[in-house]
Amino acid sequence: MNSKKHHFLSIRNIRKHVINVVDKLEELAPLKTFKIGAVCNECDKTFVKYSSLTQHVKKYHNDKLSQLTKSKKYLFECEKCQKHFTHFRHFKYHKKIHEEKKTKGLRCILCKQESDAECFTKPDLFKHFKIRHDVDIITEQLYFTSLEEFKTWKKEKEKQSNELFVKPYGTDKNKKFTTTKYKCHRSGFYKSKGKHLRHLKTQGSKKINGYCPAEMSVTEIDARFEVEYVSTHVGHTSDLGHLTLNETERNKLAVQIAAKIPFETILDEVRESINGTLERCHLLTKKDLYNIERSLNLNKEARRHCNDAISVDAWVQEIRSTGCVLFYKAQGECCTDYPLLNNNDFALVIMNQGQHEMLDRYGDDCICIDETFGF
Repeated sequence: MNSKKHHFLSIRNIRKHVINVVDKLEELAPLKTFKIGAVCNECDKTFVKYSSLTQHVKKYHNDKLSQLTKSKKYLFECEKCQKHFTHFRHFKYHKKIHEEKKTKGLRCILCKQESDAECFTKPDLFKHFKIRHDVDIITEQLYFTSLEEFKTWKKEKEKQSNELFVKPYGTDKNKKFTTTKYKCHRSGFYKSKGKHLRHLKTQGSKKINGYCPAEMSVTEIDARFEVEYVSTHVGHTSDLGHLTLNETERNKLAVQIAAKIPFETILDEVRESINGTLERCHLLTKKDLYNIERSLNLNKEARRHCNDAISVDAWVQEIRSTGCVLFYKAQGECCTDYPLLNNNDFALVIMNQGQHEMLDRYGDDCICIDETFGF
């Protein structure tokens, strides 16, 4: 046989080649063997699968179908459509067809308790509000020249309506524009957190367990901000108790907490500041103060202020009298004695009395002191 290698696409081609070259057909190119799963008792033809035997009998021995094939046993039957299944996993998957399909549309918060409450797309829901409940959904198109201008306008609208607009998702970025959506903070469903050990607040959750159409869609195109503003709130009233303290109010209270002013004194000052219009800060409670203290880590003795730079500077000023501070340069300050230090560099060199004595005693050697590990 020629030593040259030949390549074939199928076993049939190999067998033809072997027949033409040498007389070793079954040795060099044996037929593929299959495990026999069923045999036709009429013509002795073999099949790998029982289903192939059934198809063969239906085609060639249809008059002897009941004799040559056995009836299949079904262990599971669907009560609703009388379909049969051999395996439980197939039966379980089939039952889901008869279950009520979950719709992804929006339900009307005003008639969601009704049994025939429908699910809508957003445009259809706005039409439903108008036709069924006589509620006009007001939409405005606004334009701003900067992001700061938009944020100022947004804060003013939130203050007027006593409602907040929060960003539940990230910003959708595109090569041509970016879009950010803000929705009413009351819109959505209450989701319990943790192990369900804490009770719900007395005033309840801020979520209305439904959809409120009020939202802001901000699109930035070529440094210009286009805002589609839906100002109509549906499904809830304006409630100061469900608002959160804004950043300015939190920072003002954080300064007072850092100064160790008693909570009762802070609460008394807030109550005395009420003059005409009631705002969220006037409903301040001890719980709000505890939350601010915990979130900014102001309950630690080592921290003097919520701002880390101010806190470190205050601590350094306190211990200067002890003589431990050998050198200190705060971030953002210029150092004429050491011009290699940049304006944004921070440097603090401290040494207590024990370290000073060790330096005098072992000054000829290099001493490494790592306070983290207690050396």
